[in-house]
Amino acid sequence: MNIKTLIKTLPLQTNPQKYEQFVKELDYKKLLAEDPVEIRDKYYLDNEELVETDLAHTSAYRELHQKLNKKYKLSEIATADTDFEKVIQILNWLTQNTFYNGATLNYMTDNSLDILKRSFGKTFKYALNCRLKAISFADCLVAVGISAYPVCMCSSVLKNCHFTCQAYIGELDKWCVFDPSFGCCFADRGGNPIDIFEMREMFLQGEEPVVNGYNFNGTTECFDVYVNAFLKMCVSNLSTWHDNSMDRRNKKKWSDKKRFNGKIPNEKPLETNKISKHYDILISEGNDPVHDPAPLKAHMDKWDGQKFIDKMQLSKDKTVLEIGVGTGRLAVRTAPLCKGFYGIDISTETIKTAINNLKKHTNVNFICDDFMTYNFEITFDVIYSSLTFMHIKEKQTAINKIQRLLKTGGLFVLSTDKNQDRFIDIGSNKIEVYPDTPEAILQCINNSGLKVLEHYETEFANIFVCINE
Repeated sequence: MNIKTLIKTLPLQTNPQKYEQFVKELDYKKLLAEDPVEIRDKYYLDNEELVETDLAHTSAYRELHQKLNKKYKLSEIATADTDFEKVIQILNWLTQNTFYNGATLNYMTDNSLDILKRSFGKTFKYALNCRLKAISFADCLVAVGISAYPVCMCSSVLKNCHFTCQAYIGELDKWCVFDPSFGCCFADRGGNPIDIFEMREMFLQGEEPVVNGYNFNGTTECFDVYVNAFLKMCVSNLSTWHDNSMDRRNKKKWSDKKRFNGKIPNEKPLETNKISKHYDILISEGNDPVHDPAPLKAHMDKWDGQKFIDKMQLSKDKTVLEIGVGTGRLAVRTAPLCKGFYGIDISTETIKTAINNLKKHTNVNFICDDFMTYNFEITFDVIYSSLTFMHIKEKQTAINKIQRLLKTGGLFVLSTDKNQDRFIDIGSNKIEVYPDTPEAILQCINNSGLKVLEHYETEFANIFVCINE
């Protein structure tokens, strides 16, 4: 930006009324005539083809999200029963505590901790542009367990752009688009929430989406300009970043920043991603059963306990696998009794915690992956699992795999929860589960070729002790 342009835009940096007037005077009819809506989907900086990406990279739960949740107590903000209501709670919170200014010259990193540190609760002078709003909003949603990623919207000739955000709404089983710069969400004429592609199709068909919650820095001014210049004109090219890792997110120089040259990943979040985020968030909130007080540990033993461990017949010449090791609640008791201990879990944060909890043991190995897809290179003398099978939809496939991983004469000891609820709801975190019945589990065990040695009940669980003959 040259010095003349800089001087011209300076009043827009600190005066909300002057920025509002600037937006109000935009000739969107002329702009649309020069830049009509079409479907192109190119990278807005250089007109290149977009690269492939996927949700596992664009919406991953990372250390940044744990820090965001802890610093801003996001789980205490997103307390609603549905994903959509949680998104609206975070959207309203961000709108109420940060200003929007599309002409801001604040050259900041794409690190949401830096973004909010500079702008949260401050005056218009510290307002955020649409890119920074979308990035911080997406990160806050991921921090509370909702898959989300920022969306770069750009006009057909790649001249004008605006950033929004897509979030996956579980109860609707679809992606929906939100605009954190203007505090709003969108619906079709029937009132159904829409995604960014449905919005574009409406504009192409000569329709306009219903805009709910529109908020331009505390006013409803410039609505027509918003719909036409910020939305309609900017739907021709849609893209996102390749991943939400910290790579390039701490850069301030524009050319060094993360590129929004990825295709929009519109697939559904994998169930394992939801489960992983659920437990990552629990860890970020300070939950670690290894360090629970004695009464709570005694309560957890009602699903397994010492009798459960005794049934494994552990000894110093045996190799053991725990499916769903968590933070090591059982592993701290079983690992010292065997030759080699392996624990697998899909949650990054629980595995990190387990590693720390068992750091004094030299015979432990932890795997952060999905048991159903992980390729084990060894077999085991004992495999056990407690309070994990309700997360596994394909029970038969899981038990068949366990049978293949057991040595001849190896034992499988399983604890399944008696609870038949279809959702686990702990505080603000809620995920779907697949309850187990003893009849169904026994059938799966018999089908796998394992032999049931014993089936007994505790207050809260069914326990199965099996052998691979």
